[in-house]
Formats: sequence, C-alpha cells, structure tokens
Amino acid sequence: MYLSDTTEDTLCRCCTKHVPNNLKTMLVTINSEVVYLCPTSFYNLESLRALYVHYLTEPPGSVRKHYSDYIQMLAKQLQA
Repeated sequence: MYLSDTTEDTLCRCCTKHVPNNLKTMLVTINSEVVYLCPTSFYNLESLRALYVHYLTEPPGSVRKHYSDYIQMLAKQLQA
C-alpha cells in the first residue's frame, strides 16, 4: 500500500454513508489500484488491516461488522 496526500477535491467513496465536511483525501494505491480515502476511512482500513494480522486470517464476522462493506473490500484486497 502506498499513501500520498492529494490536493484534488476528490471524495472518498464512504461519503455516501457519512459527511466528512471538507476533509482532505489521501491517495492510496492498493495492488496497483488508486483509491481516494478520507482520514476516517484510512484509519478504519488501517485498523481492520491490523486485525487481519492479529487473527492471521480474515477476522470473524462479529469483528468485521463494525467496518463498512467498502473498507472490508479494500482490506481483503490488501491481503491478496
């Protein structure tokens, strides 16, 4: 995963679920795919990624349910 700040006014895909007013997005490259994440989504992705390491596999559903489907999808891509 590669992280870079961006000055573009690109919204994170999570913005359909909550409204991060004027939060700067970060450009993240996951397996050659470029995605824009707001700070909240980036924190959630890092948190879920740490749980993958802790469990040495996909965390149980009772843990994953606290993360959006979008973040779960990105976390799975990171594990591939």
